[in-house]
Amino acid sequence: MTTDSLGAPETAARDVVAPLGFGPAGWRAPIGPGPDEMNVQTVTRITAGVARWMRQATAPRRRDGRFAVAVGHDARYGSQPMARTVAETFAGAGFEVTLVAEPAPTAVVEYLVRSRGLDAGVQITGSHCAATMSGYRLFCAGGSPVSEAAAEAIERAISAQPAAFLLPRSEAKSLDFGAISAYVHFISGPVATGEQRVVHPRRTLRVVYTPLHGVGGSALEDALRANGFGDVHSVPCQRWPDPEFPTVDVPDPLQPGVTDELIRHGEKLGADLVVALSPDADRCVVGSPICFEDATPARFTTLSLEDTAAVLERDLGEDGVATAVLAAARAAVLKQQGRTLWEEANGR
Repeated sequence: MTTDSLGAPETAARDVVAPLGFGPAGWRAPIGPGPDEMNVQTVTRITAGVARWMRQATAPRRRDGRFAVAVGHDARYGSQPMARTVAETFAGAGFEVTLVAEPAPTAVVEYLVRSRGLDAGVQITGSHCAATMSGYRLFCAGGSPVSEAAAEAIERAISAQPAAFLLPRSEAKSLDFGAISAYVHFISGPVATGEQRVVHPRRTLRVVYTPLHGVGGSALEDALRANGFGDVHSVPCQRWPDPEFPTVDVPDPLQPGVTDELIRHGEKLGADLVVALSPDADRCVVGSPICFEDATPARFTTLSLEDTAAVLERDLGEDGVATAVLAAARAAVLKQQGRTLWEEANGR
């Protein structure tokens, strides 16, 4: 008996077709060989359903009449073969497909859809869930999320699909090796400046960050350094992608205790700003020192998402790297004034 790329027996998987729920956030399930779990068979059927819905409900944005999509993935177990399967299923349906060539933040796919005028984008990601989970995230034209009505229509289209082995696939796809660099350049725009009065405090701002074993670390470092932040440090034990997430139970920076290692490292290095990204970098938690009036040693605290949005005067959205860069730019200005993000958020 042969097996698929995730270890599922092919003959068994081909014989079983399960109903798959699909919502505005896409579809999320445990990674595994079952007909209702995340594997190459289920993402094949989901993608075929999405392609069918797009043909029925939308018109291609390209003049040649072909739909164009982008596909990306995180660094969890099975994400790369599942993303390749999604790309090949779209290609088998006659779509023009761009596959991001390396694990990337979810916002990279959203950026590609918006900047290139694509019809849709898909990211295979478990986001901030436990290591056993993965998901199928769909962006519509313009990078917009799926509406409730569209999600219901997509679910019906998925249910109408046959077993995965009956669906056509094609290897006619383009690999994009520059997607992350283009995204970093794009998010740098709002904070880019050549003014010395701004660049100098950025050079002296000490930033400590963690991508929580996810894919946002390199993009964040590149974006910070491209905008004049030269004193950037990571939490070494959490810097590189690791699908086991060995230092945390659930890699969600909003959960209690998840940022403890970051806070310890920030205090040790005397950071001015600490940043925690979720594994696919859609969430960002920032923190800064609290300076007490009695001159006791400073300690750190993280800001709530509401306080962060208020300080930055913007909706945080789901782009953690962009939020982190904007927070660093604001923290540099405040440091020049002798203040911290925490003091700004609390009206001190």
